[in-house]
Amino acid sequence: QQERQELAGQWNRLEAERQSVASSRRHESLALSATRGMGIVVVVTLALFFAWLLLFHAHTSEPSTATLELVISDITSESPQLLPQPNSSPLLTAQPEDSK
Repeated sequence: QQERQELAGQWNRLEAERQSVASSRRHESLALSATRGMGIVVVVTLALFFAWLLLFHAHTSEPSTATLELVISDITSESPQLLPQPNSSPLLTAQPEDSK
């Protein structure tokens, strides 16, 4: 009789420990999911913020007078430095594939 009670007590302690481990795993899993989700939200928010910042800056900033003068002088020049020559060869050319 005493052995049965001792076995039942051990079984109850083992079951309580199992439930404790299962509970801690659930909490760890929830914490990991929440952390991963928050990380994704932060990354997407930052990407959208930078995209908005670039678009906003592009619409509000005026090109400087020096930049405009440089572009105009390059367009009207006999030998432009910034723009490619009208009859210049392309920088990248397609390479013919060797037939096998």
